[in-house]
Order: sequence, then C-alpha cells, then structure tokens
Amino acid sequence: MPLKYALCPDGITIEVEQCLKQCRRAGGRCLTLPTLHTVLRDRPWTGIPSTTQLLNGTRMEYLKIVSEYAVDPMENVIL
Repeated sequence: MPLKYALCPDGITIEVEQCLKQCRRAGGRCLTLPTLHTVLRDRPWTGIPSTTQLLNGTRMEYLKIVSEYAVDPMENVIL
C-alpha cells in the first residue's frame, strides 16, 4: 500500500493528498511545495525489489507494502 499520511510539525496526522493540496496550518507550509512533493513521493511495489528496499530492513519494507503508513516530512529532508 502506498504512503497514506504525513505527520505535521504540530503533531497532527493528515492525508498526503490534503497536505499537498492545501496546508492546514495557520502559519503556512512546513516545507516548500516542491520539497513536499519530493519527500512524500512513494515508489509503488512492482514485485521487483529496488536497491533501497534491499538496503532497508526486511520487516520494514514488508510492512510498507502491506499496510498504510505515515512519515514525518521534516525527518526525510537532508539538510
């Protein structure tokens, strides 16, 4: 299953489509829209493992394939 939720900096969980469509925070977006598109992008499972999947733990990658999950965009940004 694809990436379903994003964790806002204020602790609220929001669907990825809603986050990309319009930010719910009064202070504005936590990151720029192009950065959010990059960070919240998820590669669908095709049946052939990618290099990243092979480097990550087996259990984590399995759970990402079979269940909906959330990510914190601020943790996925490389500064």
